[in-house]
Amino acid sequence: MDSSEKAKGKEKVETTEASETIIAVGGEDNSRAAGGLSPGDIGAYASRMDEATDVWAKKMLDKIDVVLQRAPSYTASKSISTAPASTEDRDKKLYEPRAVAIGPHHRKEDNYFRITDEHKLWCVKKVIGDSYKQDLGKFLGKMKEREEDAVKFYRERYGKDYNFRMDSRSFLEMLMLDSCFILFALSFHYGHAKVLPNLSGFTSVPWARRDIVRALDLVKSDLLLLSNQIPFFILEDVFKMKNDIDPTKKMQNGGNEGNGSIREDALNFFDNLGLGRNSSKGTEKKEVDHLLDLYHMYLEPPDHSSNNLEDIGLLIDPHRYVPSATELRRKSAVNFKKKKIVTQSVLDVTTCKFGHIQMPALRVEDHTNILLHNLVSFEESPGTTDSYITAYVAFMDCIVQREEDVELLENRGVLEHRLTSPAEVVALFGQFHNVIDHQKTPGYLAKVYKEVIRCRHSKWRRMYADAKQRYCSSVWLSISFVAGITLSVAALIQTIYTITGSYKK
Repeated sequence: MDSSEKAKGKEKVETTEASETIIAVGGEDNSRAAGGLSPGDIGAYASRMDEATDVWAKKMLDKIDVVLQRAPSYTASKSISTAPASTEDRDKKLYEPRAVAIGPHHRKEDNYFRITDEHKLWCVKKVIGDSYKQDLGKFLGKMKEREEDAVKFYRERYGKDYNFRMDSRSFLEMLMLDSCFILFALSFHYGHAKVLPNLSGFTSVPWARRDIVRALDLVKSDLLLLSNQIPFFILEDVFKMKNDIDPTKKMQNGGNEGNGSIREDALNFFDNLGLGRNSSKGTEKKEVDHLLDLYHMYLEPPDHSSNNLEDIGLLIDPHRYVPSATELRRKSAVNFKKKKIVTQSVLDVTTCKFGHIQMPALRVEDHTNILLHNLVSFEESPGTTDSYITAYVAFMDCIVQREEDVELLENRGVLEHRLTSPAEVVALFGQFHNVIDHQKTPGYLAKVYKEVIRCRHSKWRRMYADAKQRYCSSVWLSISFVAGITLSVAALIQTIYTITGSYKK
């Protein structure tokens, strides 16, 4: 047998082994669903892992060298569409990335998004560091080790016949590029002090860094889209390998201090999205599926223990309704108070003395609608048992019915918005009425609902609210009311003194 025949025989054996790996993931020969693979596709690179990965790494290094040599004025993306989701086809746009595609679901032709594969290749070098030429092969080898787990991750979410629309190598390279981009983006959580210089137009700023910083606000919401995820274990693997390569330069706060924690970095990165965080939770306790799962986990309200719903079941209609904010104030004398603790989840809604509702301030911005819809969709996913976002959104839908509700909550400091008008805030929460599963409400807010309904059915509360509305609805009415009470009391005292004086005589 000549050398060419031996090579063909070797390629056939290796191709068969690689094909069996793909089959094992789904339990059947579903290679195309696993990444568009066929035995012929695998044969090109499925030789011994060290040799194949070395060749693969060299090709990838050539691409990295190209992007590193780009001039600062270079622009990789040809996309200029970065506007928030429009009213046309709005529901679909709530779940689509605007700046960067992560994972296989939204990958399209290169340059479709503002952040392209060229940006991500640049991030590979930045994340691995100066030793990227020597160590890239190790990272790619790790991606190959995790291939079966990663394919399983996507099949569990999109179905066992999901078509990845790429071959196995492209799939693994995607995981490598996306994970490095995410880790680089997370390094910007440390504040504006180091970010602002990148926005000042300095010609020395690398083109990729400039583009990423400018798109950072869109990137934050894109990384929390339900269908725009990669497995969290991939991020952890790359993060750990980066730190193991050079323990003296561990990634934390975008610099070289401390041991670093990818969970803490991610939570800090998303801190300014307006929903807060449950600061009482630790960061290393529970297994995480992806970034949205992590973010959702730390929105959990501090006290969400199960409540006995039977004692309030008869008081709440099938949709678990509570009156609007203005109706609660006018008819039940229930007011809203802002919680003073800043570092907490906006879901921490409670009642206080006299039945008033205490809640942290919610900041509504352009990305809030996208964020809440994806969190609600995540709670509807199979295997997700917590539904406190759904309960919170249903509560907000109830109390925000009209523009005057928005204005009342703004005046009370529990709501602020940066939208065009209060009507947009009303429309935002109104969208959820036909989206959420109302059987999941009131959920953790059962005690709040119970107290609100108690106040609503209290005769004394209604009388007090009516008197307050009648006599104290304005400053001048309040002054007149107080003056009238004062004069009446003074007249009564004068009468008493007159009577007691006549008896003394």
